[in-house]
Amino acid sequence: MPKTRVQSIRNDRSNPIEYQNLEHPNCNKSIPGGGTTRNVGCDVPWAYNETEFREKRAEIQDATTGQLIAQIWSRDVSGEGDFVRVSTTGWIDPGDHIDGNAKAGSPERLLVVHSTGVRLEDLA
Repeated sequence: MPKTRVQSIRNDRSNPIEYQNLEHPNCNKSIPGGGTTRNVGCDVPWAYNETEFREKRAEIQDATTGQLIAQIWSRDVSGEGDFVRVSTTGWIDPGDHIDGNAKAGSPERLLVVHSTGVRLEDLA
């Protein structure tokens, strides 16, 4: 099971966001809007089923409105492979791939939070 490391998060929205990693709470961050980047250095949690998902996911919320922007987790699906998944409504089986580089594993990534969702970009 390859690990996907989110090294940094950039908030391109106007409102501040809250990043909460339920599996690794030491990675939780408040990030102001307007293109602010914060170092996180934390792996995307793996969840194989709805029960695990309750405690093994990361959530991004608008800190002003409380709106859920995205929930992300990694999951291996037989025949498809290991990918970072995304949802705005909770557990989805198997889950949509996050925009950008969704393949689980190296290299380290930048999580970009923008007006319509989230994406993962490779760090050089």
